[in-house]
Amino acid sequence: ETDQEENYVLERKMENGEFISLATLPANSTSYLDVNTCSNCTMYYRLRTANANGISDPSNVVVIQIVTGIDEIYAFKNETMTTFPNPFSNKITLQLNLAQSDFISMDVYNLQGQWLMHQTPGFIGAGKKELILEMSGLPPGIHVGVVRGKEGKIVGIWKGTKEK
Repeated sequence: ETDQEENYVLERKMENGEFISLATLPANSTSYLDVNTCSNCTMYYRLRTANANGISDPSNVVVIQIVTGIDEIYAFKNETMTTFPNPFSNKITLQLNLAQSDFISMDVYNLQGQWLMHQTPGFIGAGKKELILEMSGLPPGIHVGVVRGKEGKIVGIWKGTKEK
């Protein structure tokens, strides 16, 4: 008999709803991307731990204000970002127009919010740049890419379909 967690159960509540189970994650999980959110609303999240003995009481609630959805590619502040082709097969082209030089990284998630891939193109100078990124390691399906600059600042988010 053990009290060690085997899984995390992530729960979400929309503004006026009840908490529902959103995902069951492995015990070593540190992130989750919820791609099925609402626009201009407040979301509430909490965790429970689970093992053979049952499920724990919920954690403290985390409140997140959603300013915009991720229905399209979007970028932040004075920066622009586009990706092509969509659908893609083994490579995707990321075009960035950065307001200032930045260290760029990208995480890719599936629609269940599970992390699939991390890429670090590295230091990119200011202005228009084009990066061709290898995507052959991704399974077919719809994916969301989160492109970050230094200190985790989000530069842009894209959604695309990997062909079979």
